[in-house]
Amino acid sequence: GVEPQFVCRYFEKLSMTGEINKFRKGVAITSLSGKSLTQIPIPIPPVKEQREILQKITVLMSRCDELERLRKVKE
Repeated sequence: GVEPQFVCRYFEKLSMTGEINKFRKGVAITSLSGKSLTQIPIPIPPVKEQREILQKITVLMSRCDELERLRKVKE
């Protein structure tokens, strides 16, 4: 029981925080191989909790979008 969107959001978090970089290979142009992907620990809570987390993320992201819209209006 894994919500694909939960895993997607988790990878977005790893990317935003830079945590994913320790799994990348290369110097100038880095890559993330299938083998590297298997080394990334993904905490998987129960499906119900995954859905609750996704709902909270959706609410928070919509608030961020609204704040961004308001900021642009003031400019």
